Amino acid sequence: MVFHLSRINKMCFFFGFFTVLLLGRLFYLQLIEGPHLTLESLSGRVQEVPVDIARGEILDRNNVSLTNTAQHFSIVIFPDQLKESAQIAKQLAAISGKDENRIDSLLQTNHRPFKLKTDIDAVTAQKINSLKLAGVLAVAEKVRYSFTSLGAHLVGYTNTADNRGVSGLEAMYDEVLRGSQPEYVAALVDATQQLIPGLGYKKLRIAEGTGPSHIILTIDTRIQKVVESIMDKQIEKGAVVVMRPSTGEILAMASRPNFDANHLDSYLTSSAAPFMNRALSAYQPGSVFKLVLAAAALENKIVKPQDVFFDPGYVDVN
Repeated sequence: MVFHLSRINKMCFFFGFFTVLLLGRLFYLQLIEGPHLTLESLSGRVQEVPVDIARGEILDRNNVSLTNTAQHFSIVIFPDQLKESAQIAKQLAAISGKDENRIDSLLQTNHRPFKLKTDIDAVTAQKINSLKLAGVLAVAEKVRYSFTSLGAHLVGYTNTADNRGVSGLEAMYDEVLRGSQPEYVAALVDATQQLIPGLGYKKLRIAEGTGPSHIILTIDTRIQKVVESIMDKQIEKGAVVVMRPSTGEILAMASRPNFDANHLDSYLTSSAAPFMNRALSAYQPGSVFKLVLAAAALENKIVKPQDVFFDPGYVDVN
């Protein structure tokens, strides 16, 4: 009897041990690796285009957003779903105002989903969707910078292709602002890459990793707005910084010429260097620094205000 109980105990231990291992593996796959495995399982059945900017806000001292995120509409193209691309190009050109040949070329050469145009209005978007063209969809998305955004040089801009900061605070705090929860417009397709009837196009946001965080500045948008308004009228090229001397807080910072972060390509050939933040760029102090030397000399009583110096305008070397 003792012999049989010993064997039963060993069998129970054996099966119990492997049950714990299986439960541990199940916990790991479901809860820890779940989001990643979900992405992998969908990759072969989803054609997606990122449409939502998953970035945190850049806020002033009163929690007012400097990025001023607004809404617009984009034309999203799924090349595998297209039928009669030449006819589609003609229809889209008539509605969107883009060149027909250019659209047709993009439809022929792109094999992955892409955005055809990203600045259409709601009326145009409705017209496109009412045509019910296979592989063509007008979707609402957020644009990070509107025409009323403040502090363009301070905030900087992002690369829309990968949602990474390129300049300014967008680049400096990219890891904080970016997060990892993008939203996609996706076409759910079968093994032949054709749209699955009844499922069609979906907006997906797959939670993976951490979400974006916000950053708060010492900037005051009320002061910033006044500064930029005056600069637009009075200063063609230059910079203004408003500081609270007692604490060193920057209350406003602006540079001119200005730029629109939504149309960067139109500034690339400008000779005025609009992307340069003149408030932070290095300048040769020149004669301005003479004030510092004069103040230091007076404070240390090396010279008197009445002293006169003769400068011949040159220096002999060797």
